[in-house]
Formats: sequence, structure tokens, C-alpha cells
Amino acid sequence: VKLAEGPFSIIQRAFTHKLVSDFNMESLETLGDGVLNESVTMIIVGNWPNLLVQPAQVANMKKYHTNNENIAKYAAKLGLIK
Repeated sequence: VKLAEGPFSIIQRAFTHKLVSDFNMESLETLGDGVLNESVTMIIVGNWPNLLVQPAQVANMKKYHTNNENIAKYAAKLGLIK
């Protein structure tokens, strides 16, 4: 994985696991995961407020959007990985 440069580099490092790169901030990985999960949940509920009465559906959507494969796709679209 080639690390990004510029303003997104700290964000990328926070989400980079030590098995992927020698340059990472694994101590921030847990924090990054928490921020990601909360952000995705807020986006889902903000766009589909009717799902508040269906927590299992929110959980399934969050699980889909935060799985490693989709996160890699989103990171590539943002230029965080190349």
C-alpha cells in the first residue's frame, strides 16, 4: 500500500494496520474504527430516519459499509490509497 501525502495522510495512517505498512499509527486504529462506525451510523440514520425503528437493518447497513472490502474501495476513491 502506498501512503498518501498531504492533509489526508494522518487520516490514512490512523486507519492503516501494521500488517499493511511499517508506517502506521496502530494506536489510533481503534479510535479511527470508532469514528468510522459512528459516522456511518449517523449517515444511515440521517438519510433513512425510518430505520430507527429497525435497529437490525441499521446494523446490517453499517456492517456492509464498514467491511474491509468496501472501506478499501472508499479509501481508493478518496485517494487515501493507490
